[in-house]
This record gives sequence, structure tokens and C-alpha cells, in this order.
Amino acid sequence: MFAVYRLALRNPARPPAAALDRLREELPGVEIGADGQALVFMAEHPDLGERVRSAAELVCGDEAWTDIFHPLDNGPGAA
Repeated sequence: MFAVYRLALRNPARPPAAALDRLREELPGVEIGADGQALVFMAEHPDLGERVRSAAELVCGDEAWTDIFHPLDNGPGAA
């Protein structure tokens, strides 16, 4: 099953390059793009949202999370 998950950025004009590199390492087989407001994750995983949330929390840590991304429950488009 193909899945898409969006992770809304607080500052879309300046995506977090280091965090993005680490997310790519933590999520092999997941395509990562951007739509001007969010990072967009696409893969053939039924649990993609859970995998993305877990990887993002690992990469960003508890304190830095809200500096980079909006809350994980990011409304429409969240899968």
C-alpha cells in the first residue's frame, strides 16, 4: 500500500538540512520531498506515519522538535 505523510515545517523557507539528512538515514526506502509548507514522505509502508514520527523524534530530540516542526498531529494530509 502506497502511503504519504506530511510533516509541517515551522519555517518552510529554511528546511532543516541536518535533520533532513538524518531522516533520510533513519528512513531507508522512503522518498522525502517538500511541498513548500511541509516535508512529504512517500513509501510502500502501511505504517509510514508511525515510522516518520518515530524517526523525527529520534533525530530532533524532545527539546528541538517544536523549533523545527509543527505538532505531529498536523491535521489534513497527516496519515
